[in-house]
Formats: sequence, structure tokens, C-alpha cells
Amino acid sequence: MKVTVKTFAALRDIIGSANVEIDVSSDATVREVLIAVNEIYPKMDKIASQIMIAVNMEYVDLDHAVHQNDEVALIPPVSGGSK
Repeated sequence: MKVTVKTFAALRDIIGSANVEIDVSSDATVREVLIAVNEIYPKMDKIASQIMIAVNMEYVDLDHAVHQNDEVALIPPVSGGSK
């Protein structure tokens, strides 16, 4: 089944796109989506342990099931601020 992976900030720079469509098995979890993305974009591994994950705009854990056409947002840590 297909899910759309949305990326932001540094992760978008690593992957090179704001949205990526990924094929995963019909019983996949967020963990399997991350593994699939990391296989295609191995540089993501640098920050994979630090990202927050949302499915259809709700934060979830790695064992959350995904479904056909879900949007999986990978949100890296944000740093910086005003001086």
C-alpha cells in the first residue's frame, strides 16, 4: 500500500523533497515506514532517532498502524532562536 511521507526542515534537505510516496505492506506500522524511508535515503539515519512522527496530523509512536493513503509526517528537532 502507499503512504505519503511529509518531511520538514533538515530532513527535507536530506531527502530533497517535501513529500515522498512509499510502498509498505498492508499491515505496516510507523516503524516499517521509517525503515523503508531510511533504505531509500540512508543519510536520514543521522537524525532518525530524534524525529517526532505524526500520522494524519496526530502524534503517534513507532508501533502505530498505518493505512492506505495515510500522511506520515517526519518532524526533525528544531534548533535556533532569536539573538
